[in-house]
Amino acid sequence: MSTNIRLPQLTWLTLFLILLVGFVVYQQKPGYFPSLQVETGLGVDFFYVNDARESLSECQATLAKVESALAPLCPACKKTPQCHNALPISMSALFTDAQVPTPMAHTPSGIMLFESDNGELAQQLCESAVSALKAQQPHAQAQCYPANSKHPAFRAQNEHIDLRDLSYAGLALLLSLLIAKFTAWLIIRYEHLHAHFSHDHAHAGPQKFHALPTPRVGGIPLMIGLLISGVLLQSLPYPPDATPFGLLLLAALPVYLGGLTEDITKKVGVKERLLLSMLSGLFGCWLLGATIPNVQIANFAPIPIWQPLAVALTVFAVGGVANALNIIDGYNGLAAGFGVIACSALAIAAAMYGDSFLLYANLAMAGSLLGFLVWNWPHGKIFLGDGGAYLLGFWLAEMSILLLVRNPEVSLWLPMSIMIYPVFETLFSIYRRKFKHRTDPGQPDATHLHQLVYKRLVRIHVGTRIAREKIARNSRVAPYFWLSTGLFSVLALSVHKMPWALQLVVLGFAVAYVALYQTLKTWNIPQHIVLRRK
Repeated sequence: MSTNIRLPQLTWLTLFLILLVGFVVYQQKPGYFPSLQVETGLGVDFFYVNDARESLSECQATLAKVESALAPLCPACKKTPQCHNALPISMSALFTDAQVPTPMAHTPSGIMLFESDNGELAQQLCESAVSALKAQQPHAQAQCYPANSKHPAFRAQNEHIDLRDLSYAGLALLLSLLIAKFTAWLIIRYEHLHAHFSHDHAHAGPQKFHALPTPRVGGIPLMIGLLISGVLLQSLPYPPDATPFGLLLLAALPVYLGGLTEDITKKVGVKERLLLSMLSGLFGCWLLGATIPNVQIANFAPIPIWQPLAVALTVFAVGGVANALNIIDGYNGLAAGFGVIACSALAIAAAMYGDSFLLYANLAMAGSLLGFLVWNWPHGKIFLGDGGAYLLGFWLAEMSILLLVRNPEVSLWLPMSIMIYPVFETLFSIYRRKFKHRTDPGQPDATHLHQLVYKRLVRIHVGTRIAREKIARNSRVAPYFWLSTGLFSVLALSVHKMPWALQLVVLGFAVAYVALYQTLKTWNIPQHIVLRRK
């Protein structure tokens, strides 16, 4: 029997906003691209170019700084500065990962090409320029790539987010929201056609607290929202580089398909899903260079990690975070709501450090989650399932690692502070099961913190058999965790440049978590935080 569900009027508002922002993006000019050609007269010339500036005066100021820096190094050089309204195709290719026939240096302030009839001389000058920059700025991310070699797409460091970046990120959020919302509606509307394999039956295990059989394939709207919104954005003028976003989706496929297969067949075990999530983490290392670069203790300088060990640590961390999101996916809106807040916090962090790609990728996932949440909370008409939870966990792990890799000045403890709830929940659950109760850490139970909140704090409709009242009680759990996640994310962002303060945020959460857990476990509960029916 079909479910009579109509798309709410908010859909039309979202569609209007998409058209409005899309029109703004379409009418927007790309800005002014600063370029500088330098003829040395010594057999090697070089060419400087950087990403667009919003105004002509800003472009000219950028070129003035570059010329000033070059003046003492090459006083007799002939310099030809230009501000381009639009780059020719040959120059636009410099901002992709396409191979270039001359040595090229990526620096925090732009791209430098070295041209000469003597290839070895051009390569030596390229390497010398990078070495000189690192001598002046020891932590600068600069590298020389030989002619016709593979290299990542260029991204200027510490550049502010301009209106074009914000417009595309906002459009990604709105498009993925609308697409995910519509896809979820289709799944719910026609659930009678797939209920025999997609339903999650009530009371099927110790971690099941829903009232009615419900589709558990919410990962499908998330993936479709991300995929289609990414494709549609490429049809607009001057779109963001689609390569890293496509590679991110490609790396997510093993963990997503493994979780979705479990949702449909119920035959993919926890160990298999963990291995698939680690495989996705390995793909992230390979395709995106998403490898944890260092560790940091207290306020000391970051300690680099030996590359093979860094890859192993990254793969383990990605698998752990993906599994952690699956663990907290116990009540309507809990995991998805956490994902919206975490993605938003990581997007704000990305904007602070001028990383337009991570801003775009985080808001695309946040939009898909919001489109899903329309149906998941508070009425619980569709669940994330393992496909959705593992996809979300992988995405958040990759966003956290890429924030560190692409922005070396970011402390490891910033994404850790934002992601601390599911990470600490998992670590505490392992400790509780293994050392306190002497049971298998992988065996599910009904004593997670969110389950204690449901049993001890949400005291409405206790013992009811009415499905509507059971769902109402279920949906009251998530806001407790939304509030705490939002609070600690705001604290983390407010002290993002102080590693010691970020570590205090992590420690504060751990102390608060254990204190609340013990309070609920012993029934020593302050009555003002208990939710009762008025």
